[in-house]
Parts: sequence; structure tokens; C-alpha cells
Amino acid sequence: MSIKKIYLFPVITLFLLSFAGFCTAATLEVNYPSIPGGSISGNAGLPEYALYVYKFGMLFGFLVAALSLVIAGIYYIFSAAVPSARASARDRLMGTITGTILLSLVYLIVVTINPELSIFRAPNPVPIKVTTFKPMFSGVNLYKEKGCVESSAYSSIPITSSIQDLIDFKRTLRSLKITPDTNQNILYFALTHGLTNFKGECQYFWNNGPCENVDPFSSITIYQFEENPKGNGVTFYREPFFDAAGGSKTITNDEIKNEGVYNGELKNLTFADNDGKCTVPESKQDCKKWDKKGEKCLERTCPNLVGKNIGSIRILGDYIVSLLYWDPIITGSNEKWIACQMFPTVDDVNKKGPIQLKWEYILTRDNLPNWVVIFPIRK
Repeated sequence: MSIKKIYLFPVITLFLLSFAGFCTAATLEVNYPSIPGGSISGNAGLPEYALYVYKFGMLFGFLVAALSLVIAGIYYIFSAAVPSARASARDRLMGTITGTILLSLVYLIVVTINPELSIFRAPNPVPIKVTTFKPMFSGVNLYKEKGCVESSAYSSIPITSSIQDLIDFKRTLRSLKITPDTNQNILYFALTHGLTNFKGECQYFWNNGPCENVDPFSSITIYQFEENPKGNGVTFYREPFFDAAGGSKTITNDEIKNEGVYNGELKNLTFADNDGKCTVPESKQDCKKWDKKGEKCLERTCPNLVGKNIGSIRILGDYIVSLLYWDPIITGSNEKWIACQMFPTVDDVNKKGPIQLKWEYILTRDNLPNWVVIFPIRK
């Protein structure tokens, strides 16, 4: 065996191995004989096939080297009778040693590039997880027919922000459905208003998923609902301009969070701190008992938040405050409010709440608020 041939074999073997870690191929429909160190089936891919050739080539190369050594020994034995045989034996021996060294170097190079090949094992293919992307359009869907009939949809995609005036669609919409984004845990709530600019009779919806039939409305308030609100709650002052000296009542963030949506009757809320101590000066508290002449107050009580007792509202976080009038006799058990005012208003740039309540709208309906609802919202 010439040195050129010995060089050529490891070069071809190394070339074949260069494809083992990077290629996949069609099934090779041929059955191959088993060899020491492994076998290959007819449905093997190209990486397994290349490893098979590598192992077969290494085995064949060392067998040829061993056979060449035997032949060189025979030549050397008969060199006494045939003088030219000594030179042939020497050349064959040198070629065999050189070939064996090259085969060993090929093995070392291969296992250095990919240690997995040192135990003659093809790397396991890494499966690629394929996920189908499905866009989620969340928000509030509005429909012109009851039952959320898709063909009567107000918009092809859900609405995610408030609308002051529905223009041609005002008072023609009959149902809505709130679509949450379950992937990002985004929920919504909606307030429908009978008149434009968020006024008039209103209804509140926050059941994410089912269809809800609604009374005709002209404007709608939509916000993302926050299950874990952060802030310092909402403070109601008896005096304008957030004047705590006249008395105050704070609905804390924990109270709002625990109820999800805070819902309180104003007659049950008094201007008192968390310990129940009245924050209104005694001289300005409501008189509970007068003397016989009706001139002197004998017993005073802490005023509640009913009617015009609220002078200003300070919103200390991401909340929507709705002061409303609800008459269970008129509306029954329905979540329908005869009149409501929302704070902060669209004109409140800082979103901190009204510094002086004037009841511009609610008074025109001869209804002062008797309930307060606080919605935690996302920014």
C-alpha cells in the first residue's frame, strides 16, 4: 500500500464525517451488515449513515494495517533468499506505521470536534417545539341585537377605550360581551350611559365572557380592570379643596382590593378614621338630639356621606369613582342606576379627583347620590 493511498483514506473519511452533525437526509433503504461497535438499519438518516461509514472505515483501516504488518514480516523473513524483499518489507513497514498514525489522528480530530463521537453515538436531534400563534383581540364587543349576534356587531374588533358619543349607533345597541385576554390576564369593565358625555342612566358590566343584554345607551366608559390595585385609596372630604380640617373618610386600597369593586351605601359611611373616631370637629357634627326649645344641641353624631356632605374627592391611585343614585323600588335587582357621575372626569388632566363638587348634572335629575362604587383600573 503506497503512502498516497494511506493518506487518501483518512481524508475521505474526515470529509464524510463533516456532514454528520449538520445534515438530515431521506431514508436510506438499504440493509447494511453489522460491525463491531454498532450497526445501521435501512431507515437510518444521513448522520447515522456517516457514523457507520466512519466506524467501518476505522475498522477496515486497522485491519489493513495489521495485514500489511504481516506481509512486511513475511518479506523480511524471505529477504535472505530474495535481497530485494528487504527493501519492500522496510517500505511496507514505514507505510503501515504512517497510516496507523494518520488513522489515530483522524479519530482524535473527530472526537475533539464532537466528543459525542468518542463513544460512537450520533447526537440526539433536538425537537423544535412549534406553536401556532393566535392573535387575541380583547376588549368590549357591542351588538345591535340582543344575544350578541355576530352579524350585528358594532365593530369587527373589540373596543378598548371609552366613547363619549356613539353618533349613529347611540341608543341602537342592545347587547355587549366583554372579551378578556387570558394570555396576559387582562380583564375589562364597562359602564353604559343613557346620554352622551357619560351622563344619564347607567349600567355596569364586568363579567368577562358571557353575553349581556343592555338598555339602549349613547356613550360608554371602558377601562381595563385591575385585580391587584396599588395606591392609597380614595378620600372623601366634607369641605372643598381637600380640606381635611372639615372631616374626611378614606376607602383604603385593601378595602377596594378585597371587594374587587368597592360598593358602598353612603348613609353607612361616616367621616371617621379607621379607628371609628369622627374626623369632623364637634361643633360641625350633625345634631342627634335637641333641647325642648330646639335651640341647643344636646347630642351630636358624626355626619355620613349622603347628599351634599361630600365637598371634594381625592383619588390617590388608579381608580374610577362613580357617585350614583340607585332606587331598588324602581330598578328592582337590576344593576341599573338612575343617575351617576364619574370621577375623574375627561377634563381632569391630573386624574386626582374633583377639588369642589358642584353636582352639575346629578342635581338636574333631582337625585343626590346615595351609593358609591370604586373600580380599580390599570394605567
